[in-house]
Amino acid sequence: MERLVEAVRRGDPDEVRALLDDGADPDTLAEGLPVLCLAVAAYDTSVAEALLEGGADPLRRLPDGSTPLTRAVDGGAHLLVHALATSRIPLPAPARAELLARARRWSEAGAEAGLRRITGLTGPVERIRVVDDEIGWWCEQLTLGGRTVRDEHRAILTSMEQRYGIRTPFDELVERALAHPDRDHVVWSDVVFTLGRRLDEETWQWTRDLLNPPDRLHRLLAAEILLFLILGDPLKGGDPFWDRGRELVPWAEQEEDPEVLAALLNAMTHDSAPEIEAVGLLHLTHPDPGVRALASGRPGALRGRPLPGPPREPRPGTHPGR
Repeated sequence: MERLVEAVRRGDPDEVRALLDDGADPDTLAEGLPVLCLAVAAYDTSVAEALLEGGADPLRRLPDGSTPLTRAVDGGAHLLVHALATSRIPLPAPARAELLARARRWSEAGAEAGLRRITGLTGPVERIRVVDDEIGWWCEQLTLGGRTVRDEHRAILTSMEQRYGIRTPFDELVERALAHPDRDHVVWSDVVFTLGRRLDEETWQWTRDLLNPPDRLHRLLAAEILLFLILGDPLKGGDPFWDRGRELVPWAEQEEDPEVLAALLNAMTHDSAPEIEAVGLLHLTHPDPGVRALASGRPGALRGRPLPGPPREPRPGTHPGR
């Protein structure tokens, strides 16, 4: 059993699987807690998945009343929460309610305020940027008084609400994304993914209206969601907005922010309307190289440019990103 603890501490999922295959107990204790809690504390999704495959219990009630799953929520571990919550299908209703309520409390408070609440400390918070090299997300990791959390709670709440069929209001999701104003932040990405799969006219209209505010972040968020709406859902099928890119022409003609403009042009390339070609020609000499690259994907046209695919579907135990 000590070998399993050591393998978990080293972050060696292959060794963990081998030891479990040889009969090691997936709920082996280390310092009074199951080894799954070690993986959760280390934000080690790969090791957690190996333990879950071997039968580790994500809902085991611990001496302090928590479970490995609720500890993952508290830690702001988006991918870990998804792995633990989906290892039992369906997740029992009480555990589901506890997960959502906990994620919402953290989301409403914010990571720093929540960290100060659980530590009772008022000193400076250590902050580092953590990048997921496989997916491309980043988040901020905060440490205070020996406790660490990541600011992914709003992504946890968003993805779990979607999973359990809760249609969170459009404006609330927009607010969550704008609380992390970077298109590569996990929360922003998850909101784009979530709204981008609501393939209904209401979401299209609301998103298009989001192009009107003077704040560039609203417009950037809208442009990214519109691209996803146009791409459609590759798993369930259906792309009802595939030829609606022409509706974005008035915004593309007047947009001055190069990042927003590039996202709009990206969305518009799926439609072959003549007015879209005209927009491409309009921006062939744009000062921003990214915009010029989109505008000149084919001489005189936008529509021939190859586009990025839809969100990558995760391996079992992970949640999709942008």
